[in-house]
Amino acid sequence: MSVKIWTCCIGLLGMYPIFVAAQTGRGFVSVEGYVGLSKEVQVGKIEKFELIEYNKPLKAPESYGKPYRVSFAVSETIRGEKTKSVEIVLAVQIPGSLQYFKDHHTELMLVVSDDALDSVPMPEVGIEENGKRVDGTWYQFRILNPIAVPDEVQQTWIEQQLGTSYDHGRMFDLDLAVVSGREQILKRARRFAKDHKEKCRSVWLRVPNSFGSLCGYPNAFCGISLPRTVKTERLLVSLLEKPDQILDCMPIKGTDLERYGLLYNVLRSLESFPSKENAAQIRKLLKALPSGKEEPEERYGSPQLVHAMGTALLKRWAI
Repeated sequence: MSVKIWTCCIGLLGMYPIFVAAQTGRGFVSVEGYVGLSKEVQVGKIEKFELIEYNKPLKAPESYGKPYRVSFAVSETIRGEKTKSVEIVLAVQIPGSLQYFKDHHTELMLVVSDDALDSVPMPEVGIEENGKRVDGTWYQFRILNPIAVPDEVQQTWIEQQLGTSYDHGRMFDLDLAVVSGREQILKRARRFAKDHKEKCRSVWLRVPNSFGSLCGYPNAFCGISLPRTVKTERLLVSLLEKPDQILDCMPIKGTDLERYGLLYNVLRSLESFPSKENAAQIRKLLKALPSGKEEPEERYGSPQLVHAMGTALLKRWAI
């Protein structure tokens, strides 16, 4: 690719996170989330990436980008039918990252889903897969190792941007630990795919920005997408009892505002798991909350708001 085109791509990529940070939050996706919420998960490399003419009619969001044909050589299938290659046509708006991955033979995890699971980096919109239209399908490319740079001093803007956008190859796992590197990521992905053949629903847990920053850039606020499983349920219940599991991991120990904000959001995420046992844990939490008048600055994280959320949840469960 010419220097002129790369400069344009770098500029656009550089602007993107700034825009997102000022406008929205960040939804991290756990390793197991990528597997559980997807239709296909393949490991491999981009062999061909080329702009093409596409004469068939397209509508939004397929019409927003330009059509690129991608040949993806598969080394391992984690979810879906085993194959040696995947031929896809994508509606790409900013081609710089995929062109870089192709040129540098970067190993990737390709996640195919019915929803845009991630937001940073944005997934690509599918048009065709192996010659068949796939309207409404999204293709997420994730790096498995940090972008290799022989000499840090000579690192280019595109490499810095890719490192930030792709979290330097880091992901949260189902225990909310930060894992990095091919071996650790694929180990968890394979195990989850083996134990869960079905497609899962999503549970979104909002966490303090300082905790999210352990994995990547959190934007205005952040949360983690987890698959709806028994293990996720146990994690949420354990956080009701011991929120310090998250707060103590943060670079600066969590404040009371963050503690009660976390408990509030754990209760919101726990709504998908009604049971007598979970209701008992919520009642136990409510009894242990300190009493007092809520101040205006405590609108997000206060014992009163946690109590109100827990009470409302018990009412909806009617348990």
